[in-house]
Amino acid sequence: QGYDAGGSLPCSAKNILVNGTNNVFLPGFAGRMRVWSGIPSGRERATPHMKCYFAYKQTDSSGKDGCISSEVEMSWFLLTSSNLSQAAW
Repeated sequence: QGYDAGGSLPCSAKNILVNGTNNVFLPGFAGRMRVWSGIPSGRERATPHMKCYFAYKQTDSSGKDGCISSEVEMSWFLLTSSNLSQAAW
């Protein structure tokens, strides 16, 4: 918590690492990582206080070969520092 949180990920290592190894990320994960830089605001050691909300829908379709494929489409996306939970109101 606090300033130390800026150097960590808020998730379990088993969700992002290959077989629990150290520093070996699942394929495609490392390329999506970004480094927080709060230097302009003087908050380089503090984790950003943000929340991400989104909705998606999944559609299944059957191809000519009889195989079923799924597609996921994002309906909307919101990135904010606001807490939208009922308890916050």
